[in-house]
Amino acid sequence: MQILLSIKPEIMSRILSGEKTVEIRSRKMNIGIGTRIWLYATSPQMKIVGYAMVEQVKYEDRDELWKLFKQNMALTWEEYQIYTRRNSHVTALFIKQPVSLLKDIELDTLRRGLEYFHPPQFYMVIRDEQKFGQVLFGET
Repeated sequence: MQILLSIKPEIMSRILSGEKTVEIRSRKMNIGIGTRIWLYATSPQMKIVGYAMVEQVKYEDRDELWKLFKQNMALTWEEYQIYTRRNSHVTALFIKQPVSLLKDIELDTLRRGLEYFHPPQFYMVIRDEQKFGQVLFGET
């Protein structure tokens, strides 16, 4: 399985550097270990900049996740509170092996190659992996 995850550019740099190994999502995610996450940097960058692999997924009490994994989230308590304030439970994606693409994939390229493409608010399962790969690697 492969998914596309939208992430703010300032958070993205922490993932790609390896500083951030736990990404928090405000809702439950049905993905498994070994899922490839394509990393889409939101505005103003608006492009796929890399990928990482899912090592583990936990859907737990938000305060408990903070206590156990705050050192891996690369967030301040204030950032975490703002993002999770409406949720008693959140998803923690434990990510490994982040890779920066040699050439980022711009939003315009994605829209030209993938009909009706819109960056996801939450996440998007990549249904047509072959077509997605063709767009990523310039084979369209």
